[in-house]
Amino acid sequence: MPLLDLKSEVEVSTFLRDCKQLTLLYLFTPWAPECQQITDVFRTLAEDCENRTVRFGMVNAEDVQDFCKKNEVSSVPVVLFYKDGKPVARVQGAKAAELTRTVTSLRGENYVQESLNARLKALINRAPIMLFMKGTPEEARCGFSRRMLEILHKHNVQFDSFNVLGDEAVREGLKVYSDWPTYPQLYAHGELVGGVDIVTQLEENNELLSTLGLQ
Repeated sequence: MPLLDLKSEVEVSTFLRDCKQLTLLYLFTPWAPECQQITDVFRTLAEDCENRTVRFGMVNAEDVQDFCKKNEVSSVPVVLFYKDGKPVARVQGAKAAELTRTVTSLRGENYVQESLNARLKALINRAPIMLFMKGTPEEARCGFSRRMLEILHKHNVQFDSFNVLGDEAVREGLKVYSDWPTYPQLYAHGELVGGVDIVTQLEENNELLSTLGLQ
């Protein structure tokens, strides 16, 4: 991604707001000789195609003194690392090798998460009605999953399913991806409907089939 040359507190705040992917903010001063090497390294990293999923921004520390105080930046150069809107690392001083290692390490984590998210999205959209459950339709492994199956079968809902007990990455990742901490999870046309309590309520209100887009 292109390197952004930020100029103010507002631009820095906007740059860091809701940043889901790995984001680097480099603070420097143009008069500090130790910043020159890191500036060159930072620009090179930003131009590296291996870092295409990483966001890079740089700002003169003298232009964002309030930000520096809030984030305990007392000297430059310093590179702050953010992920999911939260600070995850920093490299203080003219440490080019450490900066490169940290980018590579966190970028790998970023790539793994993006790959998992792509897989989860594909699974959710594998069928118009998709059930993520503990066990299989033939052998449910928990009472809540069994109850969900009973409701779907009662209304002759055609669905595909995924056994989350057989894949820890999906089991834990989907909780975060959909912000839903329990199983089973029912999806309709790529959108989360909810768990067994919500599906039960929809059935009681005669709204289940319409919510699933089947009526």
